[in-house]
Amino acid sequence: MTYSYLPKLNLDLGHAGSLPRNLKGRDCRRALELIMEFSFNKAYRFQCVRCAKCCYQEALSITQNDYNRLRELLGSMGTKVRKDSSKSYLYEMESLGACPFLKRDLCSVYSRRPVVCRAFPLTFSFLPDGQLYVNLIHCKGIGLNDGKRVDESFVTEVVRDIQELDPEFFSTLRNSSMLEHESLLPFLDVGTVADFESKRIFLSEISEWLSSKLLEGLNIRIRCHVLLSNILPLLEHQIGRIRDSVWVRPPLILTKDDVENIVADIDREISSVLERGLNDTLEAVEDRNARALRTNQTEVFWDGELKKVGLEDNLPFKDLYGKTTHVKVKELIFEKSVEPEAERIVLEYIEELLNRMDLGGFPISGPLAVILPSLDEYSVNLHTYSQFYSRDQEKISSESMERAIEDLDTRLLINKIYRENSLRQSSAR
Repeated sequence: MTYSYLPKLNLDLGHAGSLPRNLKGRDCRRALELIMEFSFNKAYRFQCVRCAKCCYQEALSITQNDYNRLRELLGSMGTKVRKDSSKSYLYEMESLGACPFLKRDLCSVYSRRPVVCRAFPLTFSFLPDGQLYVNLIHCKGIGLNDGKRVDESFVTEVVRDIQELDPEFFSTLRNSSMLEHESLLPFLDVGTVADFESKRIFLSEISEWLSSKLLEGLNIRIRCHVLLSNILPLLEHQIGRIRDSVWVRPPLILTKDDVENIVADIDREISSVLERGLNDTLEAVEDRNARALRTNQTEVFWDGELKKVGLEDNLPFKDLYGKTTHVKVKELIFEKSVEPEAERIVLEYIEELLNRMDLGGFPISGPLAVILPSLDEYSVNLHTYSQFYSRDQEKISSESMERAIEDLDTRLLINKIYRENSLRQSSAR
């Protein structure tokens, strides 16, 4: 599912004295050798097309050095900057639309632009063994035949560019990541913990279950809802059985064998669970559609609130640039079937999303009780955008699906959804 490169690099990622405890005592040269692992298993090409979509993120994470370089400009613009809980970035600049440095679709601070902009379409994290983990964000420049191949030489060039601007970025990221990996990670919630590899095993299975033949031809919203709403109760049940058998104080430590057994148990039940969940979901959709056609009204969750609307009413649909297009309710609520190629594209994308770590994906320390509902909510956005872009077509096309993915992935919307769900769950405890 992932693949690795060993580039011929000897980057200075820090001195032995500044390394985490689990690296001290090793050969320093070996510890500083940069080994990459990719969250994607496909050969992509990239060429910036100057669409400026990456300048319309929900928020922009910046490092301490970024902040120091741009502090005066940020202050003069009145831009809000808050502390960020991310390991690699200390601040987050709220943009809520166009980046304040974007002028006439060009970056006005290009030579001093933040690390996250310099790295785009890549984001970085580190694995417990010290490998640099590379995520690729899907933007408009991905997949162009005349683009550069996204491989070790591409990443090496980006890494060197970042090091020239911020020499401490990778050493800070590596040290903080590996210190976090010394401890066990929340699994279902803070009451259950497992190691990094066990968590990855479970996340990788989700994309396999989403590809079940029972769900073929369905849009991504129905697929995710049917699976994810039923996985959580199954997972809670399996973990409850383990907890009852060992009688230990929280947190319950799950071994790799425990997680593999949980996956095997869910595997045995998944077909019947999906079949029941699918029948219930499709019946609910049919009831909603029949009621809407009968009354010429329906309810939609739009702009953060539940609204009662008429089928001929117009809803404001904002694109990535903030441009508003008004679309009739009936063009969005009635489910369209999905072209096979569009189905393949979105399933491949979800697989990559589940493999990503941190920026552009889910935090490695994120509990599944937050990750799974966040993915479910994200799938609703994917479906709404793909349905919007297919409103003049009979089916959701591959072009519409790719456009929806580009818009949402470029905005790093998954990180905003995860953060909001995490805060809601924390405040509810």
